[in-house]
Amino acid sequence: EHCDTCLALNGIVAWAKAHDYTLASVYADEGVSGSSTNGRDALEEALSHVCRTSGAFVVHHTSRLARNAEDAGAILRRLTAHGASLVSLTEHVDTTTAAGWLAYAMGAVLNEFEVRQCSERTRAALAHKRGKGEVSGVTPYGYQVIEVGDEKVKRWAEIPEQKAVVARMMELRERGFSCHQVAGMLNREGVP
Repeated sequence: EHCDTCLALNGIVAWAKAHDYTLASVYADEGVSGSSTNGRDALEEALSHVCRTSGAFVVHHTSRLARNAEDAGAILRRLTAHGASLVSLTEHVDTTTAAGWLAYAMGAVLNEFEVRQCSERTRAALAHKRGKGEVSGVTPYGYQVIEVGDEKVKRWAEIPEQKAVVARMMELRERGFSCHQVAGMLNREGVP
């Protein structure tokens, strides 16, 4: 199979063999963004394991590890404090050397730059769409997407029945009912 995960795993296995390491475990945070280390259980397990064994933490690409310089630095400091090293196959980084440490640190800053730049472009594109009155993002309850004009520009149109439900929700909240209570009332009335 030629999926990205399989290629990464094959590369890690090959690195372990070539450097006379035993591959102790494989950890993956499938579908979890590398923009933060929070909530990444597999990453925490992997770091704990490699720190206990003072081994090598091998990743396919550092951008999958951490995409902000602060988290990347914290990972490297933690590994170094426990006599472990970090190896990135794609960038040919090995933090057991000064050059490898520099390459990792520079890569971490560039990864964060890429995330920030992508975020800026996305915000600008969404602001442009909103400025033209076009749909951007998830359609809120109480609206539907319609196409307008010859260019079939997508816009939101109110759904009167749903807008009435929203108005009722807001009225109940203003009367002091919790969100949970409001949801219960509406569900009992057959309004999901």
